[in-house]
Amino acid sequence: MRNDESPRGPSRRDFLKVALAGAGAFALPAIFVPRRLEAFEPGQRVHPNVSPLRVVGIEDAQMTSDRRVRISWRDQEKLVRQDVIATNVDRLACALAEERNVGDAWRKLLIKPPGKDWSEVVVAIKTTHIAEHHTRSPVMAK
Repeated sequence: MRNDESPRGPSRRDFLKVALAGAGAFALPAIFVPRRLEAFEPGQRVHPNVSPLRVVGIEDAQMTSDRRVRISWRDQEKLVRQDVIATNVDRLACALAEERNVGDAWRKLLIKPPGKDWSEVVVAIKTTHIAEHHTRSPVMAK
């Protein structure tokens, strides 16, 4: 046993050395890996027609015929009311685009970036899937 080691394990100094070395190794990729050109920059607008500070959400108990947690996906799918969900997703689009007409809202939201074909366009929708909030297939299908 070395003089600086105790029978109980490494010293506080040895622990700090290992911890600092680990933190430094963790930070190295951030220093040496170049950022992607597409990376978001503070103040940048992700969508030309929507404020980056605008957030919309909806909670409607009528989207399912019964409220049950911890059931199989198949049983969850049996509970959804697709018509109510489709209407609510359209309402969310109108709120996000700040439009009254559903068609105008979707046209404002789903735009083709210049220089890209529609086959290259990616659309992302952030859904919440925690605790009692479950994203059902009709939401994604709409």
